Amino acid sequence: MLKRLFSKTDNNNVIEASADAVLPFLRTAHQTVELRAFMTPRLHTLIYCFAYGALEVEALERGMNETQQLAALLHILNTLSQLEPQDVSALLNKCMSSMQEEEGHGFVVAGSDAYRAWREADTGAAGQLADKLHRVNL
Repeated sequence: MLKRLFSKTDNNNVIEASADAVLPFLRTAHQTVELRAFMTPRLHTLIYCFAYGALEVEALERGMNETQQLAALLHILNTLSQLEPQDVSALLNKCMSSMQEEEGHGFVVAGSDAYRAWREADTGAAGQLADKLHRVNL
């Protein structure tokens, strides 16, 4: 049992499974976001804070720790972004910092709420990311 608990394969499986569960929601949410948001560093960071919030739902259900959740976010960044590896790492660091601040934390909470609603077939849930981004003061 302990061997299974600490198995690298099981750890990778839960990380990939949680990321894969959230990806369809995030792809749908990204479709509603204007391209300029992905080109504006602050908004780009907030988009992935929102993604982290969706991952929190999966993490709680799967008993993941924060390190596993961040690894799942890294998997999502690598899957959804067209950034170079060093830029992905920088974005992950920005997200981690931003989540400690009020604005970033608000996007985390919004991502959790929207993902829960989306899983319950709320068709407007994916649009919540774009709505929240429109309310950000640049």
